[in-house]
Amino acid sequence: MQQVWDNENARSLEFYGKLVDQTGQPVVGVKVVGNIMFQMGYAGTRDQIHETTSDANGLFEFSGLHGAMLGVIPSKPGYEYSYKYSHSNWIPRQVTIRSRG
Repeated sequence: MQQVWDNENARSLEFYGKLVDQTGQPVVGVKVVGNIMFQMGYAGTRDQIHETTSDANGLFEFSGLHGAMLGVIPSKPGYEYSYKYSHSNWIPRQVTIRSRG
């Protein structure tokens, strides 16, 4: 079983995204937290946090990382977010940021 967990933890994780508002315009300066999960056997899991910020085109990326899974959470004061998931994967295919004001 340990070999299975080691293989999952060695998985290459690459995630590229674009944050847009409700009108489809890119949102600049969004803090994006990437939470990598590692399988620790029967003891459970361990997390590792990475952060980045969206650029002038709303683009962000997590690359060169390894782990079992990656979750992504955007945040920016004055905005709320929603996900659109693909039907076959837990990873969101689109994240929309909506202005609260």
